[in-house]
Amino acid sequence: NCSKIRGMFLSDKRLHSKIIVPEVHSQFCTDKVIVMDYIQGIPLHDNQKMLEAGVDCRNIASIFVDAFGAMFFDYGFIHCDPHPGNLLVSTEYENGRPVDKLVILDHGLYIQLDDSFRRHNCGIWKAMVIQDNKSLKENAAAIGLTGTTWKLLPFILINRSTETQSQLGKSSYMSIEERNQLVDKLGISEMNISKAGNLVGSFPPEMVWIMRTMHLVKDLHEKLGGKKSERFHTYAHHANAGMKSSNWRVVNAFSQLHFIVSLWLMETKMYLYFELYAPLMKREMLSRRRSRFSMSDLFREDMEQKMVK
Repeated sequence: NCSKIRGMFLSDKRLHSKIIVPEVHSQFCTDKVIVMDYIQGIPLHDNQKMLEAGVDCRNIASIFVDAFGAMFFDYGFIHCDPHPGNLLVSTEYENGRPVDKLVILDHGLYIQLDDSFRRHNCGIWKAMVIQDNKSLKENAAAIGLTGTTWKLLPFILINRSTETQSQLGKSSYMSIEERNQLVDKLGISEMNISKAGNLVGSFPPEMVWIMRTMHLVKDLHEKLGGKKSERFHTYAHHANAGMKSSNWRVVNAFSQLHFIVSLWLMETKMYLYFELYAPLMKREMLSRRRSRFSMSDLFREDMEQKMVK
């Protein structure tokens, strides 16, 4: 696993200079001993030491989510244990200038997505962020999510529905109508983990692992000062890039441009809605009709329990 992911990052033109994975020295390895590079660094959970060393935590947060976005969507080979003890920041000097790099350790727990699943996962994310119900339903069905379960994916993964008027990653508010519709879809009378979490059992194992790992990434990314909107946008761009269907650079470039424009138009529409239209609504009415809600947190505990089983 270590050698495989190291090779992937080394061949990645965008990330090879930002990521360090220890090299395994196979000539010294045995059935019981692994010999690899020793790399010094500061654990990502030690914000105080990073600040004292002059590390830009926001920059490391960006590199961190970029690296895992590549694994989720481009490589389809995912490190599933990204807790702070397995991640370091190491400062190297290039042309006399300090450069902070992310060190990824402990490569024992990985999942390998087959290319079909990887591409449909990319399709799900791309459809969610541009609110394309048709594409979302098709890609979800392709990985085994039947019935109306596909409608819940945006709530779980990006905290909004395909109808919610909210910019990607911004604080979203769910109308009473949306909340009631979600309750009907779940078949429960209350929003609580013991009931809603049963749906996780219907997800493919690969999706459960992805969701669990994304939660771990989310927690550490936010502790480093990263923003939710940055994380979602990074994932969205990796998902679009991961769906390349042609060997022609021009075709892929056009597809990338089309996605960027579509996302920009969507975000602009949401921005104008909240900046121009929403302020005209009575504050009292808005507060009565809308409530803050995070579907992803609702499912988190149940995913952890499924992993243990």
